[in-house]
Amino acid sequence: MDPQIFEVLAAVVTIGGGVYAAVRWGKGAVVTVWRWITRYRPRIPRETVRILPQVHGCWWHKGSVAGKPAMQVVGRWFVTNVTGDPVLLLGAKLVKPKTDGHVMVRHPKQNIFGRYPILPGATTEVSSDFWVMPLKRREGEDFIADVVLVDQYGNPHRLKRVRFRGPSLPEPKKDEQKKNRFIPFPTRSKNKSFPF
Repeated sequence: MDPQIFEVLAAVVTIGGGVYAAVRWGKGAVVTVWRWITRYRPRIPRETVRILPQVHGCWWHKGSVAGKPAMQVVGRWFVTNVTGDPVLLLGAKLVKPKTDGHVMVRHPKQNIFGRYPILPGATTEVSSDFWVMPLKRREGEDFIADVVLVDQYGNPHRLKRVRFRGPSLPEPKKDEQKKNRFIPFPTRSKNKSFPF
């Protein structure tokens, strides 16, 4: 046997082994890159609901928390699920003053409120409740704040500059009304140009 044949055979085996190793590594690299490009990404919807305040549904009133004066801020909303899946509202916040609140959703078939899902395409009533300390407004003044409702995906749904009607001023007492209504008759003037 000729030694050149062994050299050629060794060269072919070496080159073939190198090509095989490169293809095997390259295939693994290509598969890894392809899997990274087409990897599973959970599809979390960004906008799940639309929110509208109810007419006369946003108000505040004086109350107390642990004996200290506070404002009870209440919002009543119509909320529509715009996705194809049920949506849960899990939290409510006032932006300024920074306050966490409670949110309750009406049951789809009964007139009770709690932590119920909003069915796909459905519109339901939602109530939010906040306790703000200390008082930020006086009776007769409206309270304006941004409200955020948070769904189960963590999406904040912000309502800007919501006006919460304040309680009306207290009626004056009956004694004060009588005093304020009495107008004395003018007395005679010493000035002759004035006929009385």
